[in-house]
Amino acid sequence: MNDLDALKILVRIPQLIKPAGHLLLLSHMRAKTSLLSHLLGSHPEISGYYEMHVGYYSRRSLLKARLLFHELHLEAPVTRLYFDKILHNRHELAQRVLNSSRVRPIFMLRSPEETLSSIMRLYKGRTHDAHLGTEEGALKYYLDRIDGLRRIADDLRREDVIYIDAEVLSGDIEGVTHLLTEVLGLSMEIPTEYQVMKLSGQVGRGDSSSRILVGRVLPDSDFARDIDLSAEAVSMATQHYDSLREALLSQAAVVLSRDFF
Repeated sequence: MNDLDALKILVRIPQLIKPAGHLLLLSHMRAKTSLLSHLLGSHPEISGYYEMHVGYYSRRSLLKARLLFHELHLEAPVTRLYFDKILHNRHELAQRVLNSSRVRPIFMLRSPEETLSSIMRLYKGRTHDAHLGTEEGALKYYLDRIDGLRRIADDLRREDVIYIDAEVLSGDIEGVTHLLTEVLGLSMEIPTEYQVMKLSGQVGRGDSSSRILVGRVLPDSDFARDIDLSAEAVSMATQHYDSLREALLSQAAVVLSRDFF
């Protein structure tokens, strides 16, 4: 987005210049982030439900995120909270933004074996990013991203971090949404079913499988686990995952873990 495009949106929607709160979901691919994104984005106080693929370098980046959302959703109302998710190390998150009072970080992790299988299944047979359809490619992405999330966690200088085990979304979804409603200070409950929206299911915007178009939480048992992983890959990924998860559990003020739900 160039300055002229930004100005046009501000002329049309001048309320956007006013600071807003931002929910940043910090995670990795295939961690049920599209599901959580759609649940949050279906709430009338939250704008955003997909991966915007932008870096956050300063508070100006927060304004840019709002402008980018409304560039694609011109008729959407201005809300007090805006959502984005960051799943790749190439998208910068500066420490001063991470710890800004206008930002609420949410970390979410999914167990390695399910994540690696899901990545390989999604990218199998694709020409774009075909390496992710292999165990080597999926494992490299996962390890690199877990290490990137660990660096972000090390930069935290705040006491209101939220941590979520991805698995809880397929368990007690009413309990999860109720707790998040309270934690985020929303005036009405986050829905347990979600809207299928303009960019839902598009490649590059989150989950591009047909599952996200259903509009409700599906149990994990609805799809076959047909990917064989080597014991070495699972072991290596589990070590990185366990280390980061333990660190986040100790840092987070709010924990939605599979041990609780």
